[in-house]
Amino acid sequence: NMTFYGGDKVVENVFDVFGMKPMTTTFLSLLNMGLPTSDQLLVRMWKTDFINDAMDFFGSSMSTHGDLDTMFQDPIVGLMGSLQNFVLDYDNVVFKDLAVVLGKPLGPSIIPFLKSMSQQQSSAQPAQPAENATLALQEKVEEVFPDLIKNLRMLGVKNVLYNKYLPIPCIKGDDYCPVKGRPYVRAFSDMYNLTKSDRMTEEEFG
Repeated sequence: NMTFYGGDKVVENVFDVFGMKPMTTTFLSLLNMGLPTSDQLLVRMWKTDFINDAMDFFGSSMSTHGDLDTMFQDPIVGLMGSLQNFVLDYDNVVFKDLAVVLGKPLGPSIIPFLKSMSQQQSSAQPAQPAENATLALQEKVEEVFPDLIKNLRMLGVKNVLYNKYLPIPCIKGDDYCPVKGRPYVRAFSDMYNLTKSDRMTEEEFG
């Protein structure tokens, strides 16, 4: 559930960076068409080598970034620039893998939808020099970043607390935790139990 875990807020933040915030609701509605089960996702990611393809794509994109000095001074701007390159190149291997991983009906629909978003954004905004576009992206990242970090943290917290598919034996105090009994493990486990019993808020746990 994207809303319960706060994933919708993260999506909105990312779309906001690229000037596509009004399209967030439509994109989330598209996701509601039907995501595959966790088992299906894992099998398809393994078959397509999705993780390695994504790492190779973004690693290459970051290393060939037009302004390496800016990237090293502010990696977040570099990452967002790399992500921008990704969403504008719908023929890259990661998108092809993603279409397979998501399966029908979502997989075949997502690329045409994103292409449509990109075209609408391009037609709505006048062309500008590359250095101006980079500066505008940097300013938008700085504006949105604090809210994005907050929402990403809460997304992680809620997954740890409520996602029954997440393997967290040490936090739950299971006997097969390899570091069970360590002080920091006990402290984290205690905080987990306090939050689950409503004696600590999700924000305090995060």
